[in-house]
Amino acid sequence: MHKILKMTNKEMGQQKKIFEVNPNHKLVRNLIRVFKVDSENQFIKDATEQLYESALLQEGNLDDPHKLVKRINQMLEQSSDWFVKLNNYN
Repeated sequence: MHKILKMTNKEMGQQKKIFEVNPNHKLVRNLIRVFKVDSENQFIKDATEQLYESALLQEGNLDDPHKLVKRINQMLEQSSDWFVKLNNYN
């Protein structure tokens, strides 16, 4: 209903969102490990925002996909650097 009203430029107000995570998922366990050492780590912030916005995208409720895509590209670039170093592809 919210999507239909939004398409007709009518607003229902802010919709309550519930973000559920699986505490046994490998990514969540790794984020907790990093958090215990450095709760202000930028990776934690980026990864949790990415997970949340990915969930919004799947629901069709993401307002600014450009921000999500920019973050994905930055994280992929950092991951590729890590992968090259890890596998000695220098």
